[in-house]
Amino acid sequence: MTRKILLIILIVLIIVVGFLNLYVVYRQNRQSIPSQSLPQPSLPPVATQVKLQYTFSGDLSQVLQTAPVYTVTNTPTVTGQWGDEIAREFGFTSSGEILEDIRGKVYFYKQSPQSLTIFPQPFRIEFTDATKITPTRLSQDQLIAVAESFLQNIPFLNTTFELTLSSFQPIQSIGSQEGYTTTSLSESEYIDIRYDVTLNEIPVLAKDRQNSPIQFLMTPDGTIRKATITLIPDQVNKVGDAQLTQPQVALEALNTTAGTVAKISNPQQAYTRITPNSISSATLATAEVILLYDYDTATLQPHYRFTGTAVTTTRETLDIEVLITALPQEVFK
Repeated sequence: MTRKILLIILIVLIIVVGFLNLYVVYRQNRQSIPSQSLPQPSLPPVATQVKLQYTFSGDLSQVLQTAPVYTVTNTPTVTGQWGDEIAREFGFTSSGEILEDIRGKVYFYKQSPQSLTIFPQPFRIEFTDATKITPTRLSQDQLIAVAESFLQNIPFLNTTFELTLSSFQPIQSIGSQEGYTTTSLSESEYIDIRYDVTLNEIPVLAKDRQNSPIQFLMTPDGTIRKATITLIPDQVNKVGDAQLTQPQVALEALNTTAGTVAKISNPQQAYTRITPNSISSATLATAEVILLYDYDTATLQPHYRFTGTAVTTTRETLDIEVLITALPQEVFK
């Protein structure tokens, strides 16, 4: 009888300890961000910066009110040996050439007709293939399968984040100086395929490439003309949850020259030329919270991404995306 009582007490203690551990983890995950605890994020312009007046026509009621903040605990350092190992995964057998870049050492590999470039800060690879194309035309599903097979064959592509197909766009050239325009798959010269990277369903962007971290440019036969892959370090530590600035306050800040235009383009063209005098206002229709990977501060910090349209002086409709920090300024003071 005594042994049975002791066994029951032991089971109860184990359950209580288990609940206590779960509570501690929950409290850590719910920890709020104290003031003066984070570095101010830096957000360089990557698109034509224009002074615009913004209005908002969408619904802000579903936008997150809190979001996690992460610190990067281990940023990979690209070395010659590691670069050679990566290159071998792509079939390159010789050592690479070391080039100097503003961000540090860049490793370049060439094995005609293919080349591979590995950039540091942030860690990014660019693969190109100049193989002569064939008349074969693959279906959309087959082209996406080629891209996903390419990604699956990258052993160092971390698993902390999820990859989601975000765009599949056939394009064709419209003149040597005018770039590309969208078209049907049957008429396309190239296919632009892009993937989002998400952490717990929140998109993650690198601060120097503020739309698609993963992008493929393919020919219709499935040849990968160029693949650009930004790898966010997968060793991150959650600092806590931040109470975000109200979206309406962020919108008002946009009209005082805060924020950064991350994208401004004609949706019917792959490349768009814009001058500061082309547009003066924009109507934003959607808002969401994203995490911006700032490799200089080694953080993933929440930002608002507002999207909408603008009309140029020539009546051309453009898609626009604007980023602004979602954290209250008190956090940085």
